[in-house]
Amino acid sequence: MHSKNIGLPCAALALLLAACGGGDGGYCTGSFQGGDHNVVCTNCSWDRPEAAIDNDPGSYASLIIGSGGGAVTLRGYAPEGLSFPANVDAGALMRFPPGNFVNTSVRFNSYNGNLPVDVLSGGGMAGYGEIPGAGSESYYQMFPLAGFDSLEAVITLSGNSEPVEVRVYELCGDR
Repeated sequence: MHSKNIGLPCAALALLLAACGGGDGGYCTGSFQGGDHNVVCTNCSWDRPEAAIDNDPGSYASLIIGSGGGAVTLRGYAPEGLSFPANVDAGALMRFPPGNFVNTSVRFNSYNGNLPVDVLSGGGMAGYGEIPGAGSESYYQMFPLAGFDSLEAVITLSGNSEPVEVRVYELCGDR
């Protein structure tokens, strides 16, 4: 009889954990959630950059690249005292606009403290066309050579005749 009754408490506990955020609602295995962020851009503007490190694929940082093109560097910092190991699936869930641009790219820099681990690694690029995955949410990745505690997505886009939006849903230390 006890085996029949144990299902109800377990189901109640599972419901409670999901309601308290203990469920599997995040996107990244290794998230920057609870850390910090920084944005540097040329011919661009941004809105909600903190959404890129909240481990919620339903929210996003909106990066508006001005006419003629521009560049954005969005950096996520791990929470104090945390880092990610080498050779993990780091990167960013992003949405590039569809269209034929002169240049479109996202490359990654990783750092341990302020020391570079990887420079302009992984990601995706396209010249005179669309970057792979444009128009939909796509994960662009890199595999860091050593442990790291911050990750930069270096985003460039040129050849646009009007402002375009690039969305960064999530920076991941590991996926």
